[in-house]
Amino acid sequence: MKKKSFVVLFMIAAVFVLVTGAACAESIPDKVAKQQSRIDHGIRSGQLSVAESEILQNNLNHIKNRYYRLVSEGRLTRYERASLNRQLQQNSHMIYNRKHNAVRALY
Repeated sequence: MKKKSFVVLFMIAAVFVLVTGAACAESIPDKVAKQQSRIDHGIRSGQLSVAESEILQNNLNHIKNRYYRLVSEGRLTRYERASLNRQLQQNSHMIYNRKHNAVRALY
């Protein structure tokens, strides 16, 4: 009886961990949209110069195009997903650094 109770409890805990982990994970298109919003805000607020925004936008477009190409070809493996997430993380850091540097847009 104890063994069955333990197995049931373990199964419930495993399902809970999987569900909460999946709910917390943000999809690649969501991350792309969030970064696009941050770039747009940086341009509007004057925190990003034209040159900075072009670099960041080109990076984001490259990541977005690679993602959709991999999805359409059916080749989006967990390794490709990890690679895209690393690129998005790097671009996110670049957005932050460019928005918080001393160079400001001249409008």
